[in-house]
Amino acid sequence: MKILAISIFYLVSSLSAYELDDGFFKEVHFEQTHRILDIQTPGEELELDPLAVFSKPMESLYIADAKKNRIYKTTPEGELLGILNPPSGLKNPIALTSLNSQDLAVLDGAGHRILIFNEYDQEVGKIGSQGSEKNQLLYPKDFIYDSRTKSFLIADYGNLRILELDRDGNFIKFFLYINPKTLEKGAPISLALAGNNLFVLYPDYNELVLFDRSSGDLKKIISGASLDEKLLINPKMIAAGPGDSIFLSEPSLKSILVFNSEGELEDRLQLPWRPFFGIEKPGPIKVDSSGSLYIIDEKDRKVHRLAARKELQYLFEADQKYSRGAVSNALDLYEKVLEVNPQNSSAARTLIKILQVQSERELSLKDYDSALKKLNRILTIQPSNRNALTIKRIVLWHRNKDWIENLGLCLLSLLFLGLIFSILLERSRNPSQEAS
Repeated sequence: MKILAISIFYLVSSLSAYELDDGFFKEVHFEQTHRILDIQTPGEELELDPLAVFSKPMESLYIADAKKNRIYKTTPEGELLGILNPPSGLKNPIALTSLNSQDLAVLDGAGHRILIFNEYDQEVGKIGSQGSEKNQLLYPKDFIYDSRTKSFLIADYGNLRILELDRDGNFIKFFLYINPKTLEKGAPISLALAGNNLFVLYPDYNELVLFDRSSGDLKKIISGASLDEKLLINPKMIAAGPGDSIFLSEPSLKSILVFNSEGELEDRLQLPWRPFFGIEKPGPIKVDSSGSLYIIDEKDRKVHRLAARKELQYLFEADQKYSRGAVSNALDLYEKVLEVNPQNSSAARTLIKILQVQSERELSLKDYDSALKKLNRILTIQPSNRNALTIKRIVLWHRNKDWIENLGLCLLSLLFLGLIFSILLERSRNPSQEAS
């Protein structure tokens, strides 16, 4: 298929493009420039709503067009490479996610199912069917894949629940929200994970709800009233960002809110309109696997991309590796984050956790030199770490135990010899006393 038009251009080189708090760029670490991806096919335009984006680092970008039932594959810069055409067809592809660094999962909303594609973009599986049984879906709106539990969490909109299914489509559990004012179950449209908290957006109530990921218990309800500000008027979508942050798009206020993993408001990205290059009305949002933020402008329907800085890319990739069990790779990436920014608390915290586990394991295996090396690295990052100091004392004792024991034996031997010598000397001085 011939590419008709692709326009990619840099728009802004300074913070004046947006009226931003310095804290947003300081904490979230986006580049100060952004791009627009304006991808077109012959005789038609994209109609991206909601925004579904998935990227394979340094390889390709996938963007779903839910209205035309297509998934476009492009270069990271937006050059069209092709269109995915699965044998089972697509009825409403509204969300994309990754199962690992290569495989792609597609939520087909009107098809009431999830389709799985391998690294060659071939359809290799599907789960779910239409219905209200415990392992069925009814017009789902969003989903994520939790690599720690190897399960899908799905905003099962028509069934008024969050449904958790394993990789084979077997039921695990529900997450239900009953609004305290109406006593009715909420219809979820968007969800994201941050640490052990599951964030779910319920637009009918203009509420962002936190569940405990493990137990399913309700932990917190975030609304405009709870924030003491009129910040939740028409929330559109949420997405998990770097450092366990949560981004929430609020088109009515032309802003994106940033929450921490406990649901506390950290920052606000204000996007006033600027002729020809500003985002007038931020709608659906998504964060890709490299940490870049994608925003659809509901006014011009174009995809805007705020690229992540190197520090953020390393951190995002490290978090993904760590969650998938690739601890050694994650450790190297966290070290890279701290090389770029030694003050990155998220990288330091996780790196310390990994090094502590490894040092304790090496202590049990009597690999004292390796354990000591990791403990010294922890104390370089956090000199007051009591746990590391305690384990280091234990390691030093075990590593030097033989030498200390030998030294002790030598001292005891010297003391014993000294005692004998003193007795003999005393006897030699008093021979008459001994004779009598």
